[in-house]
Order: sequence, then C-alpha cells, then structure tokens
Amino acid sequence: MSHFMIISGMPPSFDGLEPIYPVPVIDAQDYIRGLAAELEAEEGGSIHLVDDGETGTSDTFVADTVSAVQDKKPLEATVLWQLIARLVESGTTFRIWWANNDMQAYREAVLCRSKEEIHEQITKQSEAEFGKLQIRYTANLSLNTDAIRCPLAWRHGAC
Repeated sequence: MSHFMIISGMPPSFDGLEPIYPVPVIDAQDYIRGLAAELEAEEGGSIHLVDDGETGTSDTFVADTVSAVQDKKPLEATVLWQLIARLVESGTTFRIWWANNDMQAYREAVLCRSKEEIHEQITKQSEAEFGKLQIRYTANLSLNTDAIRCPLAWRHGAC
C-alpha cells in the first residue's frame, strides 16, 4: 500500500523540492497508467504522478508529512506543503490518496476548496489512527458548488 499524488495539467517548478519530481502518466507505473483515462476525465487535464524519487510512488514524502504532523512539527516545513502552496498559487488541480487493493481508492479523496481546508484535512487525517491522506484540490471548481455537483451541466448552464 502506498500514497499517490497526481497533478492535472502543467506542473509548476519543482526547484528546491528534490528529490520529488513530476512524471508524465505515460512514464508512470502500471497502476497510475491504468487509471489515467479516469483521472484525466475527472481532473480535466493531462496527469503527472509526483514521484518521490525512491519508490515510483508518492509515499515517501507524503508519509514524511504524516509523521511530521504526528510529531507536532510544522506542516509548512514539509516538502508536501511547499508543493501544495505552489499548486494552489498556480491554480493547479491535484489529488492525494492511499492506494489499497481497490482500484477506485482515489475516489475517496476529500475535496478541499482552499489552502486552509487542505491544511485542516492534512492535520486531521494525519492524526487519525492510520494516518493516510485522501485529499483533492480542484482549482477551477474551488468556489462553485454547482460546478462541483454537476461539472459538465454547469459548464453548459444546465445545472
């Protein structure tokens, strides 16, 4: 079981976030490639896996964040939070989830509409018994609940 983080669209700069880096979905592991069409349809753009530079997943830097929160260290000092700040600032959609044996596990991510909500969810989920993160930020829908409820109809004025 591992954490995965995907970014939809053009990734921002990863300078200073080494060893993590974005991997186009076509070059990612089989699990992510198998979800590519669904994720691209849901997120509305090309997908990149955020690779931890060690495992072919996002597990190392996400687990480091969970541990930091559990140890009462500042979330803002983690690589994950630094990346999230860049993603929110650039309006880039992302999703983090704990992959279990269910191919649809990515659907369990909690939608957050702001950096404050993301911070709250990371803290809450990290402090939970298993410390698995399930977070989604969708920049283009962040303030419109009708768009979240029925995105295709909303785009065409039918919601």
